[in-house]
Amino acid sequence: MFNSWKSLCAGRLTEVDPKFAYPLLRWMSGKESNLQACSNIDFLFFKVSPEIVISLLAVNCKGGFFKYPKRTKAESSAYDDLFKEKAMQYYRWSSAEYEKNKTVTHLIDIQEVNRKIGFSDKECKTLGVAYDKATKYKFIADKPKPRGLDGFM
Repeated sequence: MFNSWKSLCAGRLTEVDPKFAYPLLRWMSGKESNLQACSNIDFLFFKVSPEIVISLLAVNCKGGFFKYPKRTKAESSAYDDLFKEKAMQYYRWSSAEYEKNKTVTHLIDIQEVNRKIGFSDKECKTLGVAYDKATKYKFIADKPKPRGLDGFM
C-alpha cells in the first residue's frame, strides 16, 4: 500500500494498485489544501472505477499523508500510584481488576484502609491522611512477690 502511495506521488499511475484507492484518498485528504478536491473525488468514489479515482487524485492533489498520532501515556501522580498500590493490596485486586473498578475508587475510605493495613509517615503525607504516632506504653506495675509457699499453690 505504501508503494502505491509513493507511485501516486511520483506520478506513475500504472504502478498504483486500484484496490488501494480508498486509503490513498484518505491519505491525500491529510493536507488542508487537498480537502476540497478530495471532497469532490469522494462524492464520485462509488460512481466511477478506482482507476479514475486514482487519476483524479494524481491530477488534483499534491502530497498529503496524515500521520496517526502516537498514543501518549497518561501522566500519573505519586498520589495515584500509591493509592492504586494500597487499594490493590487492601482489596486483593490484580491490575486488570483495578482498571475495571477504577470508576468506583472514589468511594474507598482511605482512613479505613490506613487502619487495616497501616501507612508509613511518608505514605500518609502523600495520601493526605493524618499520621498517628504510636505511643509506647511502659508496664511498670510491680508484681507481688511470693511469700513463702504461697507462690507454689
